[in-house]
Amino acid sequence: MALRIIAGITFGETRAMEFTITELTGLVALTIRIDEKGLQHGTTVADPSVRWAHEDMSSIAALGGYAALAPALASALTSASLAVNALTYTVHWDVPDASYKFTATGAIDSITFAPDASGDMAKKVLGFSTSPSIPTSDVRAGYAILSEMGCKSNPTEVYEPDSVVEGGWTHGGAHFAIAALEAILFDDFDLYFESKEASFSRWATAEVPYTYQDLWEDVRGSEPFEVADDVDSRVYFLRPDAARFAPERAVANWDGAFHHKFKCYLAGYLP
Repeated sequence: MALRIIAGITFGETRAMEFTITELTGLVALTIRIDEKGLQHGTTVADPSVRWAHEDMSSIAALGGYAALAPALASALTSASLAVNALTYTVHWDVPDASYKFTATGAIDSITFAPDASGDMAKKVLGFSTSPSIPTSDVRAGYAILSEMGCKSNPTEVYEPDSVVEGGWTHGGAHFAIAALEAILFDDFDLYFESKEASFSRWATAEVPYTYQDLWEDVRGSEPFEVADDVDSRVYFLRPDAARFAPERAVANWDGAFHHKFKCYLAGYLP
């Protein structure tokens, strides 16, 4: 069994990412930046309205577009290289490991990151702790959780909220009501027995720096997140009554494992 959570990412002026791939031939530097202007390489800027995720959520129209990051980065690097070494790039998102690998039709010298917050963000998103000569993630990418138990517990399946119909009866027995034409759907579940290191940012390991606490802080109030398991793949938003990070100990007075409760609004299903 396997379960993963992939959070949407909206880049902006204070949440930008920037990194540079240097090609070995001529030591040509190709810089990629994503901020409020969109995905940029050189003077070329992609659609700034596009938001991003490790996996494509754009098929759910209500989200307003969350495109997969890997093919967009590969296209941008290939385009940036066209005028110099004309290399073709592939950026592979590895689902089981939640990691990235950059390859090209020619030799890559290095991957480096901007010496500011945008570089730190690029490391977080792409899963790098250093600037290795081989551009492959050396830690798990941020905005991704791989559940240690690998399955949901106590799932409700989808259900409608109480507010679907408002109405009443007159003293004469007549009925009146106002009903939603299309009810929103809720979906609740728990993820049991996640380790302290996977749960709290304070205890995060170097290999897995992104925790459930980070997830809650990143998605509440704004960002969608995909939950994919062996059954299907669903995209959710946290409901306001579950937007605070509040894990529960699996056993009283024991720090070995924690339960996380998700109360969600269902945005849609992914193919």
